[in-house]
Parts: sequence; structure tokens; C-alpha cells
Amino acid sequence: MLSRAKVFLLHEVNEHLGRWEPLAMKMAEQGYVVYAVDFYNHGRSSGTPSGYMEHWKLLELQVKLFLENEILTHADLNQQQHLEEEEDESDTSSSSDVYSGKESQQWKLWKLSTLQEMSPYTTLVTEEWEAKLASLQRTSYPIVLGGYGFGATMALLLSLQYQEVIHSTIALAPYVHIPTSFPSTTSSMLLSQQQLVKSINYFFPMLEVVSMNTLPQTHDTQQRKIYNQDSLICKTKLRCNTLYQILDAAKRISQLLMETKLWCPHALLLHGVEDVCSPADASRYTTHLLTDKNSHSFTLQIYPDMYHDILHEINSQKPIEDVMLWLAKHIR
Repeated sequence: MLSRAKVFLLHEVNEHLGRWEPLAMKMAEQGYVVYAVDFYNHGRSSGTPSGYMEHWKLLELQVKLFLENEILTHADLNQQQHLEEEEDESDTSSSSDVYSGKESQQWKLWKLSTLQEMSPYTTLVTEEWEAKLASLQRTSYPIVLGGYGFGATMALLLSLQYQEVIHSTIALAPYVHIPTSFPSTTSSMLLSQQQLVKSINYFFPMLEVVSMNTLPQTHDTQQRKIYNQDSLICKTKLRCNTLYQILDAAKRISQLLMETKLWCPHALLLHGVEDVCSPADASRYTTHLLTDKNSHSFTLQIYPDMYHDILHEINSQKPIEDVMLWLAKHIR
């Protein structure tokens, strides 16, 4: 089967790439080549599985390197698949880390150790690499960048920076700063205390402030049990600096969306009305900004009676079907 597109998926803070399985497997069945990556200090990536985020730009770099490896290294997707199939026949061990245990040629679950020795003082991205990616025209096959939670914020940031590379963006419950001028009807326990968090972080960056697993993520009791038993999900409280980095990235994407004059990628935003981590108004506000950017196409899907983790909700089939229908419409 000829691949329809390459899809890159970015997970939520404290989680891991395997959480994408319900959607990723469906995508693979429909002919999409799907990749994911564990952020540094998450899942099985390098660092400690603490979910700690030193700076969001370091994770942004990890994703850029991840994309570079797949977009710039392989000019022809089908040739790459052919080579991968030959490798699989000659060597039964795979460098890809399949968390689910389900073999799939098109569901590549990656872990990267790129940031193992990086520090805040390391040059984040070389000028040579920036010029290389910025000058790259869209490849013969579409590149889709998807994210959930903090991963969705990263997806929006990167799609905005590299609009000639990214064909489509899928953002599930992104963290986006909402100005007071926007008529907001929902609130967030994570995003509402930005100034307080910034002040505390200056003195106590390692202070434990809030636990993601104590916030309502899904109405599905079975999925809550799976979440709590998943050893790759960090159950400790978010450090103050981690929360501050989420807030800072949310503010940055909000600023960039206001400043930019054009948004080229197709965009799909999905959000649960009852989300207390990132309010549904974050996606409403993003859509409001995209309206003025001559966007090729953007769609907003709001789901009543859903919390933050819409892929593991009671009626999770609905958002999954919506994503697949949207992809079928925009990926020819």
C-alpha cells in the first residue's frame, strides 16, 4: 500500500508515546505512516522518568531533530518503506520501540536520546539546520504534525515556524494563553495562576505544585485504572518549573498567532468542554485567531461531557472518527 502521509505525534506532559495507540493504530490501518517520540525525561527516553521540563525549547529542539531525521533524511517515502521491509526480513530486531506489543510496519514508536547531555547553555538549534529546514519545500507526501496537551502546543508552535514543511496540524486540547479581552466561559486549574507560578518558580523551581493524575482526565473508570497502573506515566506532582514552562509555551504560541499574518497548514482542533487542565476556550481562541490569518482550512470540534484526555474517554470513538474523516478530506 502506498502511504498517504507521514504523521508525527507528540504526547502530553508526564505521559509517553504509547498513549497515542487508539488513534495511531487506526491511522496505520488507513495507510498513514505514524511516528511518535518520547520527550526527554518521559517514557523510555533519556533522562529520568520524572516528567521534569528544564525548558520547553529543549523539547522543541528534540521534535525538530526528530522531524529532520525523518523529513530531510528520506526524500522518497516509498523507497524508505521498501528499505525498512528489507531490513525487517534480514534482522528481526527493530530499533523502534513498540510499547503496545502489536507489530505494525506503519506504527513506528520511537524513543530518542538526543537531549541526554544538553544544558540550557547549549545552542538550541544551529543556524545551518534552521536554514536547511526553513528552505525546504513541501515534500511529495504530506507531513502531518499532531499533539495532545503540551504536545499540541508544540505542534502548533512548529507548524507556525515551518509552514512550508507541515501540511496539516492536529491539536488535541492544546495549552494556549487566553487574554482577558477574550470572552472566556471556561477556566483551567493549570493556566489560571501564571503570575503566581512565575514568582514562585524564581525561588523554588523544584517545588512540587500539582499532580496531573489527580485532575480529572476521563470519565471512563477502566481507562482511569489503566492510567494509574501505567508505569511509564509519571505520577509525581509537576515541579514548579515544569508548570511554568507549560505556561510560557502557551503564552508564546498565543503571541505568535496574534503576530503572524498567515497560517498555511490545515488545522484541526479538538477539545472537551469539561477539560480542567486546558480550557476549551483555548481551542476556541486559537480558532478565533486563525480566522484572521487566511488559513487554508481549520476545523474546531468541541465535545460535551469530555475531560482532557478525549482519546480515552467513554465515547472516544467519536473524536477518533472525526480525525480520520478530517484526514481523508485533506490528505489526497
